Amino acid sequence: MEDDCIALLQELGRMTVEDLALKHLDACLTKPDFPEKAIQLCVNVVDEFMQLTK
Repeated sequence: MEDDCIALLQELGRMTVEDLALKHLDACLTKPDFPEKAIQLCVNVVDEFMQLTK
């Protein structure tokens, strides 16, 4: 996961937000289900964190 974050940060100034989301999050910002998918992604990260801290 750390490598994914580094790759995302390295491309921040080179790509549009839409392209970054599609490439790194597999999310299309123009689709109506994007907000729900974004929230689920956050929930998954928090769940993973909680598992690692047990």
